[in-house]
Amino acid sequence: MYKVGQQLRRMYENFLTGNPSEVFARSEDTPVTIESALTLLAGLYPPEGDRIWNENLLWQPIVVHTQPIESDNILSAYTSCYVADEEKKRILSSEYCIEIARQKSDFLRNVSRDSGVSIANLEDARRVYETLFAEMAEGFRLLEWVTSDVMQELQELSDLYYAMVSNSPIIQRLRAGPLLKEMRKKFNSALNSNSNTKFDLYSTQAQIIAPLLSALRVFNNVTLPIPSVLLFELHATSNNTHNVKIQFYNGTDGNYTHILRLPECEFNEMCPLAKFFSIIDRIIPNDWQAECRARLTLKKATLKSGFLDYINI
Repeated sequence: MYKVGQQLRRMYENFLTGNPSEVFARSEDTPVTIESALTLLAGLYPPEGDRIWNENLLWQPIVVHTQPIESDNILSAYTSCYVADEEKKRILSSEYCIEIARQKSDFLRNVSRDSGVSIANLEDARRVYETLFAEMAEGFRLLEWVTSDVMQELQELSDLYYAMVSNSPIIQRLRAGPLLKEMRKKFNSALNSNSNTKFDLYSTQAQIIAPLLSALRVFNNVTLPIPSVLLFELHATSNNTHNVKIQFYNGTDGNYTHILRLPECEFNEMCPLAKFFSIIDRIIPNDWQAECRARLTLKKATLKSGFLDYINI
């Protein structure tokens, strides 16, 4: 992530200064996301001039804010939300997913034996794959059982997990919606205030980003590589209007960024801000807590009559 920070510094060298007070950073409250944010910021804001306090250590402290996972619906996919949790269970227990697990039972049994981790479904396979991929990305030497064929099969299962779960409108709304709401608030703040903040950094995991990309209809249904950075840029035009440009930085793909062109913006590089807001407003929940509780209330009511209908909220 340090190199990613350096690449972002090169990308925005004419926009950002060397003063870290212009960045706001927030992370999911997990070691991997906090460390990723801190490392990226070290590459993005090396100290300059009187900010250099140690000639042998070109680093300066930058605050990364966190919130407990149990109350962080913006960056954590593990904050309790009954409707989202039940939707994921429904998908993973569908006949299709169960049949895939049955077809791969011998493979999953072997990986469980070799890894020491019980793998029973697509989510378990996804976790093992992402752990191994992260170790490979860091240059660790993997055990002999982790062959290219094993990694390929695990990736296929992980890709299927993200394709199935992230394309659910319920998951998109309740897991990605709060982050989009936060983004909307930040864009409005940039337009309506004299804030010195130029760069808002949010460090989260693929379980948030994949459904966000899927909701915007730019997800390719594969596991996000490590590292990955999704950039939303707010641009002013000469006629006092504003556009949004979205870029995806894939750390495994060299120093290249890929422009994501929204279908609802006619696949143009720039999406008018008003249009972008209209797109994400359909995804943002009106009352996240109420929508997360909705099916719990329904379940309690319908169980009294002896059955529970599946309601697509």
